[in-house]
Amino acid sequence: FVQKRNLVMHHRATPAVAKTARSLRHGIINGRAVFRSVVGLIQFSRWLMNFWATQKQRRQLSK
Repeated sequence: FVQKRNLVMHHRATPAVAKTARSLRHGIINGRAVFRSVVGLIQFSRWLMNFWATQKQRRQLSK
């Protein structure tokens, strides 16, 4: 009897507020992941530009 009641309770419709909160939380998590990726890409491109600039300076000094 308890198992049947749990199954019935499990299949109830979720409240709209809970569904909205869950989707909002999921969106925040995805947004943070995208933000971290963008920041990582920016940091890498800065490092690469600095590396190229120092290599260019070294080549000019060695001439």
